[in-house]
Amino acid sequence: MINNRNPQFLIVDDFSTMRRIIRGLLKEAGYVDADEAEDGQVAFQKLQSGHFDCVITDINTDRSRFCAFNSCDDTKQGGLSFTAWPN
Repeated sequence: MINNRNPQFLIVDDFSTMRRIIRGLLKEAGYVDADEAEDGQVAFQKLQSGHFDCVITDINTDRSRFCAFNSCDDTKQGGLSFTAWPN
């Protein structure tokens, strides 16, 4: 559970449409402070330079896909991973 009144989210996905959908869902839920990264490398850079309460990421994101998770583990930030595997 996130205790901050205005938690900061980092949304990581290589598809801009999915990032936009997640940002919209967060906004509908009352969470307006979200940043985006198009791949793991950019996410890692953003995690190094800022504070995020929660990282929402596609585990199948391009370029350095697990860098963001390693950073979350080191800083005890929350995270939620998702993916869509074709049948």
